[in-house]
Amino acid sequence: MLFSMATYVHDGLTLWYQERGAGTPVIFIAGTMSDHTTWDIVVPQFKGLRSITPDNRDIGNSDITRQDYSVRDMAGDVLALMGHLGLERASLVGHSLGGMIAQQIAILAPARVDKLVLVCSSAQHDIQSRSLMKLWISLREEIADDLIFDEVICLCAMGPDPLAQFSLQEAAETWRKKNRPQRGSAFIRNVEATLNNDTFAQLGQITAPALVIYGDCDRVFTRKHGEQLVAAIPGARGILMEHCGHAPMAERPAEFIRIVRPFLLS
Repeated sequence: MLFSMATYVHDGLTLWYQERGAGTPVIFIAGTMSDHTTWDIVVPQFKGLRSITPDNRDIGNSDITRQDYSVRDMAGDVLALMGHLGLERASLVGHSLGGMIAQQIAILAPARVDKLVLVCSSAQHDIQSRSLMKLWISLREEIADDLIFDEVICLCAMGPDPLAQFSLQEAAETWRKKNRPQRGSAFIRNVEATLNNDTFAQLGQITAPALVIYGDCDRVFTRKHGEQLVAAIPGARGILMEHCGHAPMAERPAEFIRIVRPFLLS
């Protein structure tokens, strides 16, 4: 599948994105510590779609910021990308933080969202996830060895199958070969943005058909977060992926494609 790469400018930042395929436009939004490569396994299989995979601010090929920002600011980045591409409407697929960004877009600009897919995401932190985010920030400030810190994140994100197949060091090394490492300060800004984000009271304003995917072995956002999204978004459909951790598009790509592609093309 042929692809093109380009940049656009928003909020004083030069932001990078990649396009593949032709058809219905879909923007795939990655989460914290993840760039466009998060979707590399599944996007080539989404035939009939114009797949757009941006790098969020503070990661990948996009600019590093010098100040704090909100998830709503990041939603503005995606809306600016749509304007840059001349897209009046697009479907959104957001993972984790990317799902929070997608929720904000669906609330701020409902007429611009065709379909909404939220993957292992949340509307608001609970005690467990908030405590985990604060722990991550503390560890990122204290651990100088990036590989060891990545092992911590892998332990939190991986489901039981990959944890049984790969050591944490192997998983972290593979991650670092695939992704451009995120600076510690950028990681902290990403996580702090999620801590200050809460869309729960506004979920009833979402009008786009919504599909919510969550894993029963997700340690970052437990199944309760997915169930909360399904209950609060009008008409949302929820799918629990059993024996799966925080990144089903990487752990169970074939199943992920079977679930998501028909929804986006329907």
